[in-house]
Formats: sequence, C-alpha cells, structure tokens
Amino acid sequence: MVRWILEPGLFSNGTVRTALLLGALVSVVSGVVGIFTVLRGQSFAGHALTDVATAGGSGRHSRRCRLSWALSAAG
Repeated sequence: MVRWILEPGLFSNGTVRTALLLGALVSVVSGVVGIFTVLRGQSFAGHALTDVATAGGSGRHSRRCRLSWALSAAG
C-alpha cells in the first residue's frame, strides 16, 4: 500500500508538488486563523462568512453572470 502511495516519480510531477505545497500552506494558515478566531470569540462570524460566500457563489452560478459583475455587486 505504501509503495502505491509513494509511487516512483509521483513527486516529480509539477501538479502534485503544487497541490501538496498549497495544501500544506492552507492548512497552516487555517490553523493559525482558527486559533485567533476562537480566542477572540468570533467563531460565529467565521461561520456566517462561509454561509454568505456559499449563497453568493450559488446565486452567481444560477444567474450565469460574469464573476467580475458578481464581485463588484457584492461590495
């Protein structure tokens, strides 16, 4: 199983390296931001932000409008 996961040449692929690097970066930043969010008592604001972003994305998709228009209308 380990040999299949660490197949020779897997990490020589640029796309795989980019995905691993960005995944590691996002996980570190999310962890740090999450700690400060909870310590400041703003976890509800973080949850509300994800709900608003999801509603905005689905609204943009259902109306098939351009991304630049949707972003300028949002704020």
